[in-house]
Amino acid sequence: MVAGAAHVYLGSGSGVSSTASTTLLGPDGPGTGFANTLSSAGDVNGDGFADLLIGTIGGGSIPPRAYLHLGSLSGLATTAISAVTARDAVGGRAGVTLAVAGDVNADGYADVLVGIPDSARFDIYFGSPVGLPASPSMALAGLIGTSVPFGHAIAGACDFNADGWVDIVVGNPSADRVEVFAGGRGGVGNNRMALTNPDLGNNTFGAAVECAGDLNRDGYPDLAVGDPQAVGGGGVYVYHGSASGLMNEPARVLRAPDASGRSFGATLGGGGDLDGDGRYDLVVGGATSPNRVFVYLGSATGLPSNPSVSLDAPSGNAGSFGVSVASVGDVNGDGFDDVLIGAGAETATPGVGTYPGSGRAYLYLGRVGGLATTPVVTLFRPLGQFGFYGSVVAQRRPATAAISGG
Repeated sequence: MVAGAAHVYLGSGSGVSSTASTTLLGPDGPGTGFANTLSSAGDVNGDGFADLLIGTIGGGSIPPRAYLHLGSLSGLATTAISAVTARDAVGGRAGVTLAVAGDVNADGYADVLVGIPDSARFDIYFGSPVGLPASPSMALAGLIGTSVPFGHAIAGACDFNADGWVDIVVGNPSADRVEVFAGGRGGVGNNRMALTNPDLGNNTFGAAVECAGDLNRDGYPDLAVGDPQAVGGGGVYVYHGSASGLMNEPARVLRAPDASGRSFGATLGGGGDLDGDGRYDLVVGGATSPNRVFVYLGSATGLPSNPSVSLDAPSGNAGSFGVSVASVGDVNGDGFDDVLIGAGAETATPGVGTYPGSGRAYLYLGRVGGLATTPVVTLFRPLGQFGFYGSVVAQRRPATAAISGG
């Protein structure tokens, strides 16, 4: 039975090494889905180094958990400083969803979000010099009550009205809605709004949410919402920020460029400036036919309707290319942000792996005019380990990539 693992790759002036600098193994043993989710945690303990959150599914008597690993001058710690047990996890053991919250309570320490997709709320844990507390610092529930699962997708460290206070976004696809919790002096959650599916309901609006950064450089960050089962192969709805907060109607609706495709918008990667023009860009994946990932470059009017760059799976034997996408910052220090794309079901390469679903991850470098169409580095699952490597990828600043999957 697979125990799960997370692999950390450090950026440098020459890019990312093809060998992981740190490999983290699940402390709860096989069958608990260690590294089912990954997220940057920001700087939780205020020591100047970025930290990493790793989630589990749980199994048997072991509940879903989130582990915090601290960064340091020598890299990421191999032992977690904090272990958070998900509350109210019921049903099919969906595990946890994770996100960096930003500094919710303005105490100088980064805070984290832990969502439980089969529960009716998500929890916020405040950072401190000693890591995370054992119990949630606060909890927020959905507007439509406790009977509908809440927290399938979460995003923090947003600030849609640029007031300096953290906003939080929670996707609730089973209800075809997204809820936005605005931050302020009174805390987060006192003011909130709901975004509902602009199209006919299909129960996937909000399957992915991404604080996309300032796509049109108007001074206000924007939001992208994925709807992978929208008519025509999936869709992404882009909402612009403003002085009064997030607009309640999408400024742009992106449709699957290939009508034969499926699940466009199931994965989103934002918050990076790939072409160095000062505007943030958006990466859209989906992981099903035709195994493509699409890049939309920001402009003065926001995102274009058609992709600026289309990426085909580099391998002819690509499985689930785009199952995970992340803007990973500028890994080689050339002034352009870069992108990591996972293909968790790609078959093994002789001499590299032995498990049929070993997987890969591909690193693409930013450049003038957009993203390079050929990966600069292909990362493989370490020899002798098992699992679906590349099923989850996450950014961790500064310029570090984390990959899960065995």
